[in-house]
Amino acid sequence: MNRSCYGFPVECSAHPDATHVIDGFFGPAAGPVVPGAPVVRVLVDVVEQGGDQTEPPYFPENWETAEKITIDVGRTTAVVDPEAWTVRISLSRQDLHDQIVWGRWILERAFIYLVCRSQRHYPLHAGAVSVGGRTAVVTADSGVGKSTFSAWALRRGADFAGEDIVVRHMDDESGSLWGYPRVTYLSPQLLELWPQLEGAQSAEVPKRDKFRVILPSSFDSRMLAGSVPHCLLFLARGNGELRDVEIDHAIERTRSDWNTGKIGTSFEADVEKDLRGLLEGMPVWELALTPDFDTNHDTLVAAMERS
Repeated sequence: MNRSCYGFPVECSAHPDATHVIDGFFGPAAGPVVPGAPVVRVLVDVVEQGGDQTEPPYFPENWETAEKITIDVGRTTAVVDPEAWTVRISLSRQDLHDQIVWGRWILERAFIYLVCRSQRHYPLHAGAVSVGGRTAVVTADSGVGKSTFSAWALRRGADFAGEDIVVRHMDDESGSLWGYPRVTYLSPQLLELWPQLEGAQSAEVPKRDKFRVILPSSFDSRMLAGSVPHCLLFLARGNGELRDVEIDHAIERTRSDWNTGKIGTSFEADVEKDLRGLLEGMPVWELALTPDFDTNHDTLVAAMERS
């Protein structure tokens, strides 16, 4: 089964009882990829392993240097091999229909580990939405409202490239950033306000007031895998003011994203140079969010139309 994710071609092999995992995470068909990008191989086996379920640490111990990275969810485990670009999942039958396990805790994180450990790729903790063919990359500190802002833009009709991580392929001459648009994370209140998502596959995130929602096929035409960004938008809390941000400041504010797994390496400087080149000539703003979701969205759209 051939799929794609974050601009990577993905070769999938799954136990017959786990084919829904592949479709649920990657979608039913392959999307666009970056020419020459490494092939990620995902193998999903089903095991008769019992025991307790445990949320794994976001970054396992020694993940930055380990030859292989283990994600331990108790009765389900996964091994990520950054050198071979391979993810092997031993999925407990008890977790077979738990998208938090195979989606949030394993596959989402596995791709982050692969990107962070690569010399030619890096992530930004950001989402991306596109209005009128112009893409805004949206980032914020945790808890500010990045997920809600991006989801509201989708609700208002924007194309959607995800709301958590975007990936830069440094050898992609188009200057695109690549996201994961198949899933959004919504508060119970926002989910209730969205009738188009009634019946969508969703699961409550443990210890978080959010649901992981797999967007239904009616959103397929608005799922934006990759695009050239028009602007970078930092979100903060405040009075609705939109202000310019200097590129040097933007580089520093995102440093903990793009140098994760690369600190002290010989290619950390190459990553910074690539990001700086991407941002040159691009509007970089900070929007101080108000409680009014529509006003926040309209402020961004108006700014993009003027720039």
